[in-house]
Amino acid sequence: PELAAKVLLVGKSINFMKYCCKHPKALPGLGNENNEEQENRFAISEEDGFCYKPAYNDVETNMRAVKLLEAVDSVAKTTNARLCKLLLKDFSLLSHCRALKQYLMLGQGDTIQCLMDLLKKYLPKPASQIYRHHLNQQLETAVRASNAQYEAEGILERL
Repeated sequence: PELAAKVLLVGKSINFMKYCCKHPKALPGLGNENNEEQENRFAISEEDGFCYKPAYNDVETNMRAVKLLEAVDSVAKTTNARLCKLLLKDFSLLSHCRALKQYLMLGQGDTIQCLMDLLKKYLPKPASQIYRHHLNQQLETAVRASNAQYEAEGILERL
């Protein structure tokens, strides 16, 4: 069960990097070898006779199981390191979390206060009479009038 869970986690991580992050080298260790080497790297043939529950008296089967575990551990570590680097460095996850804390959880008081003051005239209106471009304009005004103007451009775009 531990091996299966680790393989599943690696697969989820690779899938996330490949499809959600659009990362071209989502699969760790690949790209430097030719396709045949890639396919055979972790292949277990039928003649190897690997079974899920190795016979503990069969030394060769146990060695194959250990090699499989080591290979999965190696790929898991590489994938985890690559995913952490991708999220923390390339996508600035911590900066976005800090921005969420400041703006959605009202940690940046002057910005929220300014925004609420600007939105006073819009709040009593029915939703059908409030337009997105008006709200965006008020948000931009609030950002320019507060300390939020000093945030990174990527953070402000997602506000």
